[in-house]
Amino acid sequence: MGTSIHSSNNRSLYLEGLLWLFVMVAACLLFPYPEDLPASWLMSGFGVMTLLRLKKRGLIYVLIAATVVAGDFCLRNSHSATNALWVGPLVAFLVIMEIGVARQAILWLEKRRHTQLLSQAVDVMPFCMLVCLVPRLLGGMLLFALLCLVEGTTNGIQDQLSLAVLAVARNSMGLMIVLPFYWCWRAVLSTRKVILLYGWALFTLPLMLNESVYFGVGVLAFPAAILVAKLFRFPGIVIAVAVSSLISLIYSHSEMAAVESYVVSQWMLDSILYCTTLGIVSYYSALAFEGLESRGKRLEHLVLERTRDLEQANLRLKEMASVDPLTGLANRRQWNTRAELAVAQVSFLGEPMSVLLLDLDHFKRINDKYGHDGGDQVLKEFSLRCRDLLRTGDTFARLGGEEFSILLPGADLESAHIIAQKIISAVRDERFVIGEGQLLSVTTSIGVAEWRQEEESIAKAMKRADRSLYQAKNNGRDQVVLEPYLRVGS
Repeated sequence: MGTSIHSSNNRSLYLEGLLWLFVMVAACLLFPYPEDLPASWLMSGFGVMTLLRLKKRGLIYVLIAATVVAGDFCLRNSHSATNALWVGPLVAFLVIMEIGVARQAILWLEKRRHTQLLSQAVDVMPFCMLVCLVPRLLGGMLLFALLCLVEGTTNGIQDQLSLAVLAVARNSMGLMIVLPFYWCWRAVLSTRKVILLYGWALFTLPLMLNESVYFGVGVLAFPAAILVAKLFRFPGIVIAVAVSSLISLIYSHSEMAAVESYVVSQWMLDSILYCTTLGIVSYYSALAFEGLESRGKRLEHLVLERTRDLEQANLRLKEMASVDPLTGLANRRQWNTRAELAVAQVSFLGEPMSVLLLDLDHFKRINDKYGHDGGDQVLKEFSLRCRDLLRTGDTFARLGGEEFSILLPGADLESAHIIAQKIISAVRDERFVIGEGQLLSVTTSIGVAEWRQEEESIAKAMKRADRSLYQAKNNGRDQVVLEPYLRVGS
Protein backbone atom coordinates (compact mmCIF):
# COMPACT_ATOMS: atom_id res chain seq x y z
CA MET A 1 0.00 0.00 0.00
CA GLY A 2 2.93 2.35 0.86
CA THR A 3 4.44 1.63 -2.57
CA SER A 4 1.13 2.50 -4.25
CA ILE A 5 0.91 5.84 -2.43
CA HIS A 6 4.56 6.63 -3.28
CA SER A 7 3.97 5.81 -6.93
CA SER A 8 0.80 7.96 -6.97
CA ASN A 9 2.74 10.89 -5.49
CA ASN A 10 5.47 10.50 -8.09
CA ARG A 11 2.90 10.50 -10.88
CA SER A 12 1.25 13.60 -9.45
CA LEU A 13 4.60 15.43 -9.24
CA TYR A 14 5.46 14.34 -12.78
CA LEU A 15 2.15 15.71 -14.13
CA GLU A 16 2.61 18.93 -12.17
CA GLY A 17 6.12 19.27 -13.60
CA LEU A 18 4.79 18.89 -17.15
CA LEU A 19 2.17 21.53 -16.43
CA TRP A 20 4.80 23.98 -15.20
CA LEU A 21 6.94 23.23 -18.26
CA PHE A 22 4.01 24.01 -20.53
CA VAL A 23 3.32 27.26 -18.68
CA MET A 24 6.97 28.33 -18.86
CA VAL A 25 7.25 27.58 -22.60
CA ALA A 26 3.93 29.32 -23.30
CA ALA A 27 5.12 32.39 -21.36
CA CYS A 28 8.26 32.43 -23.56
CA LEU A 29 6.49 32.17 -26.90
CA LEU A 30 3.10 33.87 -26.56
CA PHE A 31 3.91 37.31 -25.14
CA PRO A 32 5.66 39.97 -27.24
CA TYR A 33 9.22 41.05 -26.46
CA PRO A 34 11.95 43.02 -28.23
CA GLU A 35 13.84 41.02 -30.82
CA ASP A 36 17.24 41.54 -29.19
CA LEU A 37 16.21 40.28 -25.73
CA PRO A 38 15.75 36.72 -24.39
CA ALA A 39 12.09 35.79 -23.90
CA SER A 40 12.52 34.89 -20.23
CA TRP A 41 10.80 37.86 -18.58
CA LEU A 42 7.59 35.97 -17.65
CA MET A 43 9.08 32.51 -17.81
CA SER A 44 11.46 33.21 -14.91
CA GLY A 45 8.59 33.88 -12.51
CA PHE A 46 7.01 30.53 -13.33
CA GLY A 47 10.46 28.94 -13.11
CA VAL A 48 10.88 30.16 -9.53
CA MET A 49 7.40 28.84 -8.70
CA THR A 50 8.39 25.48 -10.23
CA LEU A 51 11.47 25.23 -8.00
CA LEU A 52 9.48 26.29 -4.93
CA ARG A 53 6.84 23.66 -5.62
CA LEU A 54 8.97 20.74 -6.86
CA LYS A 55 12.34 21.65 -5.30
CA LYS A 56 15.27 19.80 -6.95
CA ARG A 57 12.91 17.76 -9.09
CA GLY A 58 11.78 20.97 -10.81
CA LEU A 59 15.29 21.79 -12.02
CA ILE A 60 14.96 19.54 -15.07
CA TYR A 61 11.81 21.36 -16.21
CA VAL A 62 13.46 24.75 -15.69
CA LEU A 63 16.46 23.54 -17.71
CA ILE A 64 14.22 22.48 -20.61
CA ALA A 65 12.40 25.84 -20.58
CA ALA A 66 15.71 27.72 -20.44
CA THR A 67 16.88 25.75 -23.47
CA VAL A 68 13.75 26.84 -25.34
CA VAL A 69 14.48 30.48 -24.41
CA ALA A 70 18.08 30.14 -25.60
CA GLY A 71 17.04 28.51 -28.86
CA ASP A 72 14.39 31.15 -29.49
CA PHE A 73 16.94 33.93 -28.85
CA CYS A 74 19.41 32.40 -31.29
CA LEU A 75 16.75 32.00 -34.01
CA ARG A 76 15.63 35.60 -33.67
CA ASN A 77 19.21 36.74 -33.99
CA SER A 78 20.07 34.61 -37.00
CA HIS A 79 22.63 37.15 -38.23
CA SER A 80 24.76 36.00 -35.29
CA ALA A 81 24.33 32.32 -35.99
CA THR A 82 28.08 31.80 -36.03
CA ASN A 83 28.09 32.46 -32.30
CA ALA A 84 25.09 30.20 -31.60
CA LEU A 85 27.21 27.42 -30.15
CA TRP A 86 28.22 29.53 -27.17
CA VAL A 87 25.45 32.17 -27.12
CA GLY A 88 22.68 29.57 -26.61
CA PRO A 89 24.25 27.91 -23.53
CA LEU A 90 25.12 31.33 -22.10
CA VAL A 91 21.50 32.53 -22.39
CA ALA A 92 20.29 29.28 -20.78
CA PHE A 93 22.79 29.73 -17.95
CA LEU A 94 21.67 33.34 -17.54
CA VAL A 95 18.02 32.32 -17.16
CA ILE A 96 18.75 29.47 -14.73
CA MET A 97 21.02 31.70 -12.65
CA GLU A 98 18.33 34.38 -12.29
CA ILE A 99 15.72 31.78 -11.30
CA GLY A 100 18.04 30.16 -8.75
CA VAL A 101 19.05 33.47 -7.16
CA ALA A 102 15.41 34.59 -6.89
CA ARG A 103 14.44 31.28 -5.24
CA GLN A 104 17.28 31.49 -2.73
CA ALA A 105 16.31 35.08 -1.91
CA ILE A 106 12.74 33.94 -1.15
CA LEU A 107 13.92 31.08 1.08
CA TRP A 108 16.34 33.38 2.90
CA LEU A 109 13.68 36.03 3.54
CA GLU A 110 11.13 33.48 4.77
CA LYS A 111 13.68 31.84 7.07
CA ARG A 112 14.73 35.22 8.45
CA ARG A 113 11.13 36.38 9.03
CA HIS A 114 9.81 32.98 10.19
CA THR A 115 6.74 33.44 7.99
CA GLN A 116 5.80 33.21 4.33
CA LEU A 117 6.78 36.09 2.10
CA LEU A 118 4.22 38.78 1.20
CA SER A 119 2.18 38.12 4.30
CA GLN A 120 2.55 41.72 5.50
CA ALA A 121 3.13 45.15 4.01
CA VAL A 122 6.79 45.37 5.13
CA ASP A 123 7.59 42.41 2.84
CA VAL A 124 6.86 44.38 -0.34
CA MET A 125 10.15 46.27 -0.65
CA PRO A 126 12.42 43.29 0.27
CA PHE A 127 10.44 41.22 -2.23
CA CYS A 128 10.82 43.81 -4.99
CA MET A 129 14.51 44.51 -4.29
CA LEU A 130 15.99 41.13 -3.32
CA VAL A 131 13.73 38.75 -5.23
CA CYS A 132 12.78 40.74 -8.32
CA LEU A 133 15.57 43.28 -8.90
CA VAL A 134 18.87 41.79 -7.65
CA PRO A 135 18.74 38.59 -9.77
CA ARG A 136 17.88 40.72 -12.81
CA LEU A 137 20.73 43.14 -12.15
CA LEU A 138 23.16 40.25 -12.17
CA GLY A 139 21.55 38.91 -15.31
CA GLY A 140 21.47 42.39 -16.85
CA MET A 141 25.20 42.85 -16.48
CA LEU A 142 25.85 39.50 -18.13
CA LEU A 143 23.29 40.32 -20.83
CA PHE A 144 25.00 43.62 -21.56
CA ALA A 145 28.29 41.79 -22.00
CA LEU A 146 26.56 39.19 -24.15
CA LEU A 147 24.95 41.80 -26.42
CA CYS A 148 28.27 43.57 -26.86
CA LEU A 149 29.91 40.28 -27.81
CA VAL A 150 27.14 39.23 -30.18
CA GLU A 151 26.35 42.60 -31.77
CA GLY A 152 29.75 44.23 -31.28
CA THR A 153 29.51 48.00 -31.35
CA THR A 154 27.67 48.29 -34.66
CA ASN A 155 24.57 49.60 -32.95
CA GLY A 156 26.54 51.57 -30.38
CA ILE A 157 27.12 50.98 -26.69
CA GLN A 158 24.11 53.15 -25.86
CA ASP A 159 21.76 50.84 -27.74
CA GLN A 160 23.16 47.76 -26.01
CA LEU A 161 22.95 49.45 -22.61
CA SER A 162 19.36 50.56 -23.20
CA LEU A 163 18.40 47.01 -24.12
CA ALA A 164 20.11 45.65 -20.99
CA VAL A 165 18.32 48.21 -18.79
CA LEU A 166 15.03 47.38 -20.50
CA ALA A 167 15.67 43.69 -19.86
CA VAL A 168 16.35 44.30 -16.15
CA ALA A 169 13.23 46.43 -15.73
CA ARG A 170 11.00 44.14 -17.82
CA ASN A 171 12.22 40.91 -16.25
CA SER A 172 11.97 42.37 -12.72
CA MET A 173 8.39 43.32 -13.44
CA GLY A 174 7.81 39.82 -14.80
CA LEU A 175 8.79 38.36 -11.45
CA MET A 176 6.74 40.97 -9.62
CA ILE A 177 3.51 40.17 -11.46
CA VAL A 178 3.92 36.35 -11.48
CA LEU A 179 5.39 35.34 -8.10
CA PRO A 180 2.64 36.80 -5.82
CA PHE A 181 0.29 34.16 -7.26
CA TYR A 182 2.42 31.52 -5.51
CA TRP A 183 1.34 32.77 -2.07
CA CYS A 184 -2.32 33.49 -2.76
CA TRP A 185 -3.42 31.34 -5.71
CA ARG A 186 -6.23 29.70 -3.71
CA ALA A 187 -7.65 33.08 -2.76
CA VAL A 188 -7.16 34.33 -6.34
CA LEU A 189 -9.36 31.55 -7.71
CA SER A 190 -12.25 32.73 -5.53
CA THR A 191 -11.83 36.44 -6.29
CA ARG A 192 -14.65 38.12 -8.15
CA LYS A 193 -14.21 38.51 -11.90
CA VAL A 194 -15.12 42.20 -11.74
CA ILE A 195 -11.53 42.74 -10.60
CA LEU A 196 -10.35 42.21 -14.18
CA LEU A 197 -12.41 45.18 -15.29
CA TYR A 198 -11.15 47.31 -12.40
CA GLY A 199 -7.59 46.34 -13.13
CA TRP A 200 -7.82 47.17 -16.81
CA ALA A 201 -9.65 50.47 -16.32
CA LEU A 202 -7.66 51.86 -13.41
CA PHE A 203 -4.17 50.67 -14.36
CA THR A 204 -4.11 50.39 -18.14
CA LEU A 205 -6.46 53.03 -19.49
CA PRO A 206 -4.40 56.01 -18.24
CA LEU A 207 -1.35 54.59 -20.00
CA MET A 208 -3.23 54.19 -23.28
CA LEU A 209 -4.64 57.71 -23.11
CA ASN A 210 -1.30 59.37 -22.54
CA GLU A 211 1.97 58.99 -24.42
CA SER A 212 3.93 60.36 -21.48
CA VAL A 213 3.02 58.15 -18.54
CA TYR A 214 4.45 60.48 -15.90
CA PHE A 215 1.93 63.27 -16.49
CA GLY A 216 -1.80 63.72 -16.95
CA VAL A 217 -4.41 61.11 -16.21
CA GLY A 218 -1.80 58.43 -15.38
CA VAL A 219 -1.45 59.96 -11.93
CA LEU A 220 -5.12 59.26 -11.23
CA ALA A 221 -4.43 55.52 -11.33
CA PHE A 222 -2.63 55.61 -7.98
CA PRO A 223 -5.57 56.60 -5.74
CA ALA A 224 -7.74 54.31 -7.85
CA ALA A 225 -5.30 51.44 -7.22
CA ILE A 226 -5.48 52.08 -3.48
CA LEU A 227 -9.27 51.93 -3.73
CA VAL A 228 -9.05 48.57 -5.52
CA ALA A 229 -6.66 47.35 -2.80
CA LYS A 230 -9.13 48.38 -0.10
CA LEU A 231 -12.05 46.68 -1.86
CA PHE A 232 -10.40 43.42 -2.94
CA ARG A 233 -7.33 43.10 -0.74
CA PHE A 234 -4.15 41.32 -1.83
CA PRO A 235 -5.56 38.46 -3.99
CA GLY A 236 -7.64 40.92 -5.99
CA ILE A 237 -4.81 43.38 -6.49
CA VAL A 238 -2.51 40.55 -7.67
CA ILE A 239 -4.95 39.84 -10.50
CA ALA A 240 -5.36 43.51 -11.31
CA VAL A 241 -1.60 44.16 -11.46
CA ALA A 242 -0.90 41.11 -13.61
CA VAL A 243 -3.69 41.67 -16.12
CA SER A 244 -3.22 45.41 -16.44
CA SER A 245 0.58 45.17 -16.72
CA LEU A 246 0.38 42.57 -19.49
CA ILE A 247 -2.22 44.60 -21.39
CA SER A 248 -0.10 47.74 -21.02
CA LEU A 249 3.04 46.09 -22.36
CA ILE A 250 1.24 44.41 -25.24
CA TYR A 251 -0.37 47.72 -26.13
CA SER A 252 2.93 49.59 -25.92
CA HIS A 253 4.74 47.03 -28.05
CA SER A 254 2.08 46.92 -30.76
CA GLU A 255 1.71 50.72 -30.98
CA MET A 256 5.44 51.32 -31.22
CA ALA A 257 6.36 48.55 -33.62
CA ALA A 258 7.13 50.93 -36.49
CA VAL A 259 9.31 53.27 -34.41
CA GLU A 260 13.09 53.13 -34.14
CA SER A 261 14.48 50.50 -31.77
CA TYR A 262 15.98 52.98 -29.30
CA VAL A 263 12.69 54.94 -29.04
CA VAL A 264 10.73 51.72 -28.61
CA SER A 265 13.05 50.67 -25.79
CA GLN A 266 12.69 54.06 -24.07
CA TRP A 267 8.91 54.11 -24.36
CA MET A 268 8.62 50.52 -23.16
CA LEU A 269 10.92 51.32 -20.24
CA ASP A 270 8.61 54.21 -19.28
CA SER A 271 5.63 51.88 -19.49
CA ILE A 272 7.37 49.23 -17.36
CA LEU A 273 8.41 51.74 -14.70
CA TYR A 274 4.86 53.11 -14.57
CA CYS A 275 3.30 49.66 -14.16
CA THR A 276 5.95 48.55 -11.66
CA THR A 277 5.56 51.64 -9.48
CA LEU A 278 1.80 51.27 -9.58
CA GLY A 279 2.12 47.59 -8.72
CA ILE A 280 4.37 48.27 -5.72
CA VAL A 281 1.96 50.89 -4.38
CA SER A 282 -0.95 48.50 -4.90
CA TYR A 283 0.76 45.53 -3.23
CA TYR A 284 1.81 47.63 -0.26
CA SER A 285 -1.68 49.14 0.11
CA ALA A 286 -3.45 45.77 -0.15
CA LEU A 287 -1.18 44.10 2.40
CA ALA A 288 -1.44 47.13 4.68
CA PHE A 289 -5.25 46.93 4.55
CA GLU A 290 -5.07 43.19 5.25
CA GLY A 291 -2.72 43.82 8.16
CA LEU A 292 -5.01 46.48 9.62
CA GLU A 293 -8.01 44.21 9.23
CA SER A 294 -6.12 41.29 10.79
CA ARG A 295 -4.89 43.40 13.71
CA GLY A 296 -8.42 44.75 14.15
CA LYS A 297 -9.80 41.21 14.32
CA ARG A 298 -7.05 40.16 16.74
CA LEU A 299 -7.78 43.20 18.89
CA GLU A 300 -11.50 42.46 18.79
CA HIS A 301 -10.83 38.83 19.69
CA LEU A 302 -8.52 39.95 22.50
CA VAL A 303 -11.13 42.37 23.82
CA LEU A 304 -13.81 39.65 23.72
CA GLU A 305 -11.43 37.23 25.43
CA ARG A 306 -10.52 39.72 28.12
CA THR A 307 -14.20 40.63 28.58
CA ARG A 308 -15.07 36.95 28.95
CA ASP A 309 -12.24 36.48 31.45
CA LEU A 310 -13.43 39.53 33.36
CA GLU A 311 -17.00 38.24 33.43
CA GLN A 312 -15.79 34.87 34.67
CA ALA A 313 -13.64 36.57 37.29
CA ASN A 314 -16.64 38.64 38.40
CA LEU A 315 -18.76 35.49 38.59
CA ARG A 316 -16.06 33.81 40.68
CA LEU A 317 -15.85 36.86 42.94
CA LYS A 318 -19.62 36.94 43.22
CA GLU A 319 -19.65 33.24 43.99
CA MET A 320 -16.89 33.68 46.56
CA ALA A 321 -18.89 36.48 48.12
CA SER A 322 -22.06 34.36 48.31
CA VAL A 323 -20.80 30.80 48.86
CA ASP A 324 -19.14 29.24 51.88
CA PRO A 325 -15.76 27.99 50.61
CA LEU A 326 -15.62 24.93 52.90
CA THR A 327 -19.06 23.37 52.39
CA GLY A 328 -20.18 25.00 49.13
CA LEU A 329 -23.38 26.15 50.84
CA ALA A 330 -24.80 29.66 50.72
CA ASN A 331 -23.15 32.02 53.20
CA ARG A 332 -24.90 34.54 55.42
CA ARG A 333 -24.98 37.21 52.69
CA GLN A 334 -26.60 34.83 50.20
CA TRP A 335 -28.96 33.53 52.88
CA ASN A 336 -30.30 37.06 53.51
CA THR A 337 -30.80 37.66 49.77
CA ARG A 338 -32.65 34.40 49.21
CA ALA A 339 -34.72 34.89 52.34
CA GLU A 340 -35.96 38.28 51.08
CA LEU A 341 -36.94 36.74 47.73
CA ALA A 342 -38.65 33.79 49.44
CA VAL A 343 -40.67 36.09 51.71
CA ALA A 344 -41.86 38.11 48.71
CA GLN A 345 -42.79 34.94 46.83
CA VAL A 346 -44.74 33.14 49.56
CA SER A 347 -46.38 36.41 50.62
CA PHE A 348 -47.68 36.90 47.08
CA LEU A 349 -48.84 33.27 46.79
CA GLY A 350 -50.23 33.10 50.33
CA GLU A 351 -48.20 30.01 51.17
CA PRO A 352 -46.57 29.02 54.47
CA MET A 353 -42.80 28.98 55.04
CA SER A 354 -40.64 27.64 57.86
CA VAL A 355 -37.06 28.14 58.97
CA LEU A 356 -34.68 25.69 60.68
CA LEU A 357 -31.61 26.61 62.72
CA LEU A 358 -29.14 23.73 63.20
CA ASP A 359 -26.13 23.47 65.48
CA LEU A 360 -23.69 20.53 65.79
CA ASP A 361 -23.50 19.30 69.36
CA HIS A 362 -20.19 19.61 71.21
CA PHE A 363 -18.36 20.66 68.09
CA LYS A 364 -15.60 22.34 70.11
CA ARG A 365 -14.68 18.93 71.51
CA ILE A 366 -14.31 17.58 67.97
CA ASN A 367 -11.96 20.42 67.04
CA ASP A 368 -9.95 20.00 70.22
CA LYS A 369 -9.57 16.22 69.80
CA TYR A 370 -9.20 15.84 66.01
CA GLY A 371 -7.96 19.29 65.03
CA HIS A 372 -9.47 21.72 62.60
CA ASP A 373 -8.98 19.32 59.68
CA GLY A 374 -11.13 16.74 61.42
CA GLY A 375 -13.69 19.41 62.25
CA ASP A 376 -13.78 20.54 58.62
CA GLN A 377 -14.41 16.94 57.50
CA VAL A 378 -17.36 16.71 59.87
CA LEU A 379 -18.80 20.00 58.61
CA LYS A 380 -18.55 18.92 54.97
CA GLU A 381 -20.05 15.50 55.62
CA PHE A 382 -22.85 17.05 57.70
CA SER A 383 -23.64 19.45 54.83
CA LEU A 384 -23.85 16.60 52.32
CA ARG A 385 -26.20 14.52 54.49
CA CYS A 386 -28.57 17.43 55.09
CA ARG A 387 -28.52 18.56 51.44
CA ASP A 388 -29.63 15.10 50.28
CA LEU A 389 -32.84 15.46 52.33
CA LEU A 390 -33.86 18.87 50.99
CA ARG A 391 -35.97 19.89 48.00
CA THR A 392 -34.77 21.88 45.00
CA GLY A 393 -36.35 25.15 46.13
CA ASP A 394 -35.04 24.98 49.71
CA THR A 395 -32.13 27.18 50.83
CA PHE A 396 -29.38 25.63 52.95
CA ALA A 397 -26.76 27.99 54.39
CA ARG A 398 -23.83 27.98 56.78
CA LEU A 399 -24.15 31.03 59.00
CA GLY A 400 -20.78 30.53 60.63
CA GLY A 401 -18.80 27.94 62.58
CA GLU A 402 -21.05 24.92 63.27
CA GLU A 403 -24.30 26.90 62.88
CA PHE A 404 -26.52 26.25 59.83
CA SER A 405 -29.95 27.37 58.64
CA ILE A 406 -32.54 25.96 56.25
CA LEU A 407 -35.39 27.87 54.60
CA LEU A 408 -38.39 25.79 53.55
CA PRO A 409 -40.82 27.72 51.28
CA GLY A 410 -44.29 26.16 51.15
CA ALA A 411 -43.70 24.13 54.36
CA ASP A 412 -45.77 24.73 57.51
CA LEU A 413 -44.55 23.88 60.99
CA GLU A 414 -45.64 20.25 60.78
CA SER A 415 -43.90 19.67 57.43
CA ALA A 416 -40.77 21.42 58.71
CA HIS A 417 -40.78 19.16 61.75
CA ILE A 418 -40.79 16.05 59.54
CA ILE A 419 -37.77 17.28 57.59
CA ALA A 420 -35.95 18.28 60.79
CA GLN A 421 -36.55 14.84 62.28
CA LYS A 422 -35.09 13.18 59.15
CA ILE A 423 -31.97 15.33 59.52
CA ILE A 424 -31.62 14.35 63.19
CA SER A 425 -31.78 10.67 62.23
CA ALA A 426 -29.44 11.01 59.21
CA VAL A 427 -26.76 12.62 61.40
CA ARG A 428 -27.16 10.33 64.40
CA ASP A 429 -27.64 6.91 62.77
CA GLU A 430 -24.44 6.71 60.74
CA ARG A 431 -21.08 7.60 62.23
CA PHE A 432 -18.70 10.06 60.57
CA VAL A 433 -15.33 8.97 59.21
CA ILE A 434 -12.40 11.21 60.22
CA GLY A 435 -8.78 10.99 59.14
CA GLU A 436 -7.49 7.49 58.54
CA GLY A 437 -10.63 5.47 59.19
CA GLN A 438 -11.53 6.89 62.62
CA LEU A 439 -15.26 6.71 63.34
CA LEU A 440 -17.07 9.45 65.26
CA SER A 441 -20.66 9.78 66.47
CA VAL A 442 -22.09 13.23 65.81
CA THR A 443 -25.48 14.69 66.75
CA THR A 444 -27.25 17.96 66.02
CA SER A 445 -29.89 20.12 67.64
CA ILE A 446 -32.56 21.91 65.60
CA GLY A 447 -34.88 24.80 66.33
CA VAL A 448 -37.92 25.28 64.05
CA ALA A 449 -40.18 28.30 63.52
CA GLU A 450 -42.86 29.21 60.98
CA TRP A 451 -42.91 32.54 59.21
CA ARG A 452 -46.16 34.47 59.64
CA GLN A 453 -47.96 36.34 56.89
CA GLU A 454 -48.00 39.66 58.75
CA GLU A 455 -44.19 39.67 59.07
CA GLU A 456 -42.29 41.68 56.45
CA SER A 457 -39.05 39.71 56.78
CA ILE A 458 -37.66 36.43 58.04
CA ALA A 459 -35.93 38.10 61.00
CA LYS A 460 -38.65 37.44 63.61
CA ALA A 461 -39.04 33.82 62.53
CA MET A 462 -35.24 33.46 62.84
CA LYS A 463 -35.35 34.77 66.40
CA ARG A 464 -38.09 32.30 67.33
CA ALA A 465 -36.12 29.46 65.70
CA ASP A 466 -33.00 30.58 67.60
CA ARG A 467 -34.87 30.47 70.93
CA SER A 468 -36.17 27.01 70.01
CA LEU A 469 -32.58 25.89 69.21
CA TYR A 470 -31.40 27.26 72.57
CA GLN A 471 -34.17 25.30 74.25
CA ALA A 472 -33.10 22.12 72.39
CA LYS A 473 -29.55 22.59 73.75
CA ASN A 474 -30.89 23.05 77.28
CA ASN A 475 -33.07 19.95 76.94
CA GLY A 476 -30.04 17.74 76.33
CA ARG A 477 -29.27 18.23 72.60
CA ASP A 478 -29.83 15.76 69.69
CA GLN A 479 -33.46 16.81 69.29
CA VAL A 480 -35.92 19.08 67.49
CA VAL A 481 -37.76 21.87 69.29
CA LEU A 482 -40.63 23.74 67.63
CA GLU A 483 -41.84 27.17 68.56
CA PRO A 484 -43.02 27.97 71.19
CA TYR A 485 -40.28 25.79 72.74
CA LEU A 486 -42.14 22.55 72.25
CA ARG A 487 -39.94 19.49 72.29
CA VAL A 488 -41.30 17.08 69.73
CA GLY A 489 -38.51 14.57 69.17
CA SER A 490 -35.23 13.26 70.46
